[in-house]
Amino acid sequence: MDYDATRPLEGNCEIRLHKFESDKGKETFWHSSAHVLGETLELEFGVHLTHGPPTSDGFFYDSYAGADKFTEKNYATIEKCAKKIAGEKQTFERLVLTKEEALRLFGANPFKIATISGKIKDGKSVTAYRCGDLIDLCTGPHIPSTQLVKGFKVMKNSGTNWLGKVTNDSLQRIYAISFPTQKLLDEYIHFREEAERRDHRIIGVQQNLFNHFGLAPGCAFWYPAGAHIYNKLIALCREQYRVRGYDEVITPNIFNLKLWKQSGHYENYKENMFLFKSEGAGFGLKSMNCPSHCVMFEHGVHSYRDLPLRYADFGVLHRDEISGALCGLIRVRRF
Repeated sequence: MDYDATRPLEGNCEIRLHKFESDKGKETFWHSSAHVLGETLELEFGVHLTHGPPTSDGFFYDSYAGADKFTEKNYATIEKCAKKIAGEKQTFERLVLTKEEALRLFGANPFKIATISGKIKDGKSVTAYRCGDLIDLCTGPHIPSTQLVKGFKVMKNSGTNWLGKVTNDSLQRIYAISFPTQKLLDEYIHFREEAERRDHRIIGVQQNLFNHFGLAPGCAFWYPAGAHIYNKLIALCREQYRVRGYDEVITPNIFNLKLWKQSGHYENYKENMFLFKSEGAGFGLKSMNCPSHCVMFEHGVHSYRDLPLRYADFGVLHRDEISGALCGLIRVRRF
């Protein structure tokens, strides 16, 4: 279990301290910085905060701002307030609340009320953290105080929707990054600038390799030169399949929900699948190859001498990723 450095220990344990250089250290640092961003958005713009997690490359916060929309013109205001909060050396105070206390405390924020009502069972408690003027639902852990945040920069903004559903309220998302020193922030910005010069999304369009269009979000359209590269990569994979003892198979793109229920996808992943009905039966677009390979294995008699049985599949997969997460060829709906 991960504890705040200032939280009293509750029994015998082995202590392991995480520095910023570690994955857990970055996660905690950026998680704490998301609270700084959330406090800034409340103080400066009077928004309703919804969701603000760390990511593998910083953090973001979603908020409801009514008809207002954030633009690059707001970045300087956000950064100035965040640096002020960091300079105030605000501590992170852990609070344990009953469900009823949490509902009263967040009574003015309908999004927090929905979260508490939907996720916290009656009679159970929930944790929140106080940081300056902000109190936010959170499990922690956090850094001791905001004074450790020496470098803070807003990276971009985008629109999204509550719970990722387009039928829900429109939200504003602010992405940011922070570091324990200004030097680390400067180095990060330089790295990003160099990476942007080599951004595959820009190069793909400039060299007429591929593009994305609104009629099929998250699905790439490959032009002849891009298709040539695509097929070269497939040829390379096929060569490696032969070297490594794989046999290529071809499987359908659509399966009855019986398969997805058996594999566990329907129970755990159906929100990210494209589901539909045909002749009264439920079906889903293939989001992973291996269940179809299990179907092939099941319909046959195998000896232990047949093993290992290695199937390879260039099947087209579809996943219903939320629009705000789509990114070039990295995060897509068709791949």
